[in-house]
Amino acid sequence: MANLHTDFKLVLTDNGIPDDSPILEYLDWAGIRTKNSLAMFFASDDKITEWIEKFENKITFGAPEKEIHFPLEERRKGLLACLIATWNVCRDDFTAARQAKLPIAPSPTATPAASMPSTSTDDKVPKTWPKGVYQQLLTDYKASAGNTKTFPEKTLLRAEKVVVRMWHEHTVSKNYQAVGLGDNYHQQNLYRHWIREQHCQERKIRQDPCPEPR
Repeated sequence: MANLHTDFKLVLTDNGIPDDSPILEYLDWAGIRTKNSLAMFFASDDKITEWIEKFENKITFGAPEKEIHFPLEERRKGLLACLIATWNVCRDDFTAARQAKLPIAPSPTATPAASMPSTSTDDKVPKTWPKGVYQQLLTDYKASAGNTKTFPEKTLLRAEKVVVRMWHEHTVSKNYQAVGLGDNYHQQNLYRHWIREQHCQERKIRQDPCPEPR
């Protein structure tokens, strides 16, 4: 009598293989005694077809010796259909069991929209130096540099807005923004243009020609 697992044997009989079929003892002898073992034994139904076709000839197995033989093609086709149906059930159950053991992936959560930074008092950049700050910075610069360096006041002339913004970002708001390469030049160029216009107005009054810009 075949020593098959109860639920495996039930699937076999439910799919048309009788309890007294020699295929049961052959499965036991081959070590296919559970639903999972049948699901893993065959990679596809084509492999089951090849396996059943060998029963066209008499095969002996086991000890004491037993035999299995399905010489009629119709009987082999019937056995094939029943075994493929059984294999499909076993494979589906095996796949479902494996998936149930896999860790459940966390569901993707929506990324919260980045909130716009609120404009606080600290973020309001002053256009001019706060009272006493510029003088203190000059004092600190001279104290650290001694007499070896001179503060570049002429270089930074009319670029106070840019320098004040950089000082404010570094010491107050910590909300840094890139300084464009042309920021200082633009501020200084505006100042030079204004000075030239003032000179031209004065020269027109004196009837002198206005010089070309450099």
